[in-house]
Amino acid sequence: MATATAKEDLFRSLGSYLRDKREKKGMTQTDVASSLKVRPQFVSNWERGLSSPPWRLMRQLVRVYNIPKNEIVKVLVKEHESFIRQNLGVK
Repeated sequence: MATATAKEDLFRSLGSYLRDKREKKGMTQTDVASSLKVRPQFVSNWERGLSSPPWRLMRQLVRVYNIPKNEIVKVLVKEHESFIRQNLGVK
């Protein structure tokens, strides 16, 4: 089972990516939360790498931020590959 720090590392690059997309759209965390019908704390946790949006919300984020689906797939795969390599000791 992954430690809290390992989980944070897993979601950190996704969080940075989502924060960048939000800022480029000129939205606040509250704006995003309102459009997704969640509390702003959820958006903050995603952006800080403390958690990842559930899939149903990830689909909505792709629409809200106008992210090409292939692009988000690449971000998620790269993030998980790094996490797996680190935990298996593979360079």
